[in-house]
Order: sequence, then structure tokens, then C-alpha cells
Amino acid sequence: MTEVFDGKQLRDVINETLDREGISEKKLSEMTGVTESHLKFLLEGQPQRLPPSPYVRGYLIRIAQFLDLDRDSLWELYKNE
Repeated sequence: MTEVFDGKQLRDVINETLDREGISEKKLSEMTGVTESHLKFLLEGQPQRLPPSPYVRGYLIRIAQFLDLDRDSLWELYKNE
């Protein structure tokens, strides 16, 4: 199942979910194993500062699982930015 995020950017989807669930970036980092710096780059829309795509895909899978989001949709958002 693929979620539709109506033209939103990856950082918007993640930030809105964090706000809605009351989860801090630090907590997301702790629970997913994604370093705070890499998470910051994702949330600020700085893909050029992230490691190669296979690593980012792994990050997005863990973030999606923790936030109960569709991982394929997050990956598509990332690829399209």
C-alpha cells in the first residue's frame, strides 16, 4: 500500500508526523538508530550531505516503521526531491 502525501516534501511529512505524535527529533534518532546529524539533513532537505542512497533507504525504512508511515512512499518522496 502506498500513501499519497499530496505534493508534500519528505521533511514536511516527517516533521508533521513528529509534531502530531509529540516525538522529538532526538527520540526519533534514538529509536531508529539514524544519527542526529543524518536525521537533521533529512529534515532540512539537504540530501547532498547524506550518505549514499542505500543507507538513506535504510534510514527511511526504520523511520517509516517507527512512525507507522509507508516506507515506499517516503522513499519515493526522497527520490523525487
